[in-house]
Amino acid sequence: MRVLWICKVITPEYSDIYKVKKRHIEGWISGMHRALADNSDMDIACCFSIIDEVKMIKGKSGKLTYYSYHSEIDTREVDEEAISEFCAIYEDYKPDIIHIWGSEYPHSYAAALAAERVGLLKRVVLHVQGLISAIAPYYSLEIPDKWIDFSCNNIRSIREEASDLERRGKYEIELIKSGITVLGRTSWDKAYIESLSSNVHYRLCDEILRSDFYDNTDRWKIERARKHTAFISQAYYPIKGLHFILSSVAKLKQEYNDFHLFISGGSGLIAEDSRKQSPYEQYILSLIQKYKIEDVITFTGTLDSMQMIKMFLECNVFICPSTIENSSNSIGEAQLLGVPVVASYTGGTPDLITHGETGLMYQMDSDYMFMSCIKRVFDDDAFATRMSVEEQRVASERYNRDRIKKQLLTIYEELIENNLA
Repeated sequence: MRVLWICKVITPEYSDIYKVKKRHIEGWISGMHRALADNSDMDIACCFSIIDEVKMIKGKSGKLTYYSYHSEIDTREVDEEAISEFCAIYEDYKPDIIHIWGSEYPHSYAAALAAERVGLLKRVVLHVQGLISAIAPYYSLEIPDKWIDFSCNNIRSIREEASDLERRGKYEIELIKSGITVLGRTSWDKAYIESLSSNVHYRLCDEILRSDFYDNTDRWKIERARKHTAFISQAYYPIKGLHFILSSVAKLKQEYNDFHLFISGGSGLIAEDSRKQSPYEQYILSLIQKYKIEDVITFTGTLDSMQMIKMFLECNVFICPSTIENSSNSIGEAQLLGVPVVASYTGGTPDLITHGETGLMYQMDSDYMFMSCIKRVFDDDAFATRMSVEEQRVASERYNRDRIKKQLLTIYEELIENNLA
């Protein structure tokens, strides 16, 4: 079986080939790649988005087969040039299955159109990630107009970012309606995808987390966690919802004199030079100053998986305050380690959390509900420990690598069997 994966970001396995720095995002792709690597009857080639013409390469290095496509495809309307570029890749590799990771960018639609042209549309699977056409309405939620329109440092305003999501979302909708097989994993993504087309081919396929979270044997213990500390894994763009909880952070500072919040990601938030900050990052920093909470927040910068594990295990609670999510892998990673989770009730998150058992959920704009959840974890060690144990049990089943590997292989095999040329 020959499978071509079309990816936006170069995964760590291929970073040395492309001579780029390893990036600590989209770990679910690497996780699945490793899970399938020992299948002797399968050859996986990965096709990556490339900016630098010098790095527009294809070939094979050991067991790694690779192709490249021009990243500028995502900056313009889908055209003949983009479709032809993918057609050439298909003709060269001759895949049995084309697996598109993510629907957020126009290249995914171009790849599907190319597959249709060469007679492979029924062999295309789309792994849904963020569903930007559904996310766009939430992008600037509860942000004042003056900040929505604020632009700085040659970085687009929040309104311009939202408009770009809407532009790309139109291609996403057409992609989902094109007749390909769509892989999802939550009630929310299933409902949204099926609302776009009554004839959509939806299949359940879960995600594998980063390998270090399975290989690490250490688990969260209340005795070793630093009391009254919280961790947020992403906060550098609006849908991650940090702006919703900063007023509550001020209250937590008053109530617990040792409270501290750690936030990873977003280099602009740790930059002393404001010229490196995005409009949203400047908005966040203005709120931090407004609520006088500079002393209880630490921006850690980008963390790799081992650094993330260390941070998870050291904190009292993990917070996911997003305005919209499909299936947060950070929630999954926290649960696998047994870290008590507090998350906004939005999107697919209720599929990941049974309230009071494998986490706590709150209405995203309800300050008092958020405070109640945090205080319950902080004030009741026995409850936090019970929840930790149940999180680990449920997460170990949900993110079982062998089970998820079999899910995907079954989908591949059925597509080939049902769509023989």
